[in-house]
Amino acid sequence: MNIVGLALIVLGIIFLIYSIMSKNKVNIYNRRNNLIIINKHKFLKLQLYFSIFTSVCVITWGLIIYNLPNLPNIYILLSPLLFPFMNSIINQISRIKGYIKYE
Repeated sequence: MNIVGLALIVLGIIFLIYSIMSKNKVNIYNRRNNLIIINKHKFLKLQLYFSIFTSVCVITWGLIIYNLPNLPNIYILLSPLLFPFMNSIINQISRIKGYIKYE
């Protein structure tokens, strides 16, 4: 279990570095092509905050898995579901605040 925890910590740090380096790039992970960005500056700011929060969550989850060696395997298998969950939340919040819209 310690290798999985260390891998999550390293992936969280890599994602944190990537999110800071690409803070001026729009990264929307959805299947719809009919997306219009209305307020790009505020959307990029919100996206950066969510990316930092996601990477901190992955690092924290890696530390929990690393420090608890007898953790059931279901919790380890649920850890990759954090990333799509955060992306769906950022799409909903952006649509509610009026930063993006769908045609």
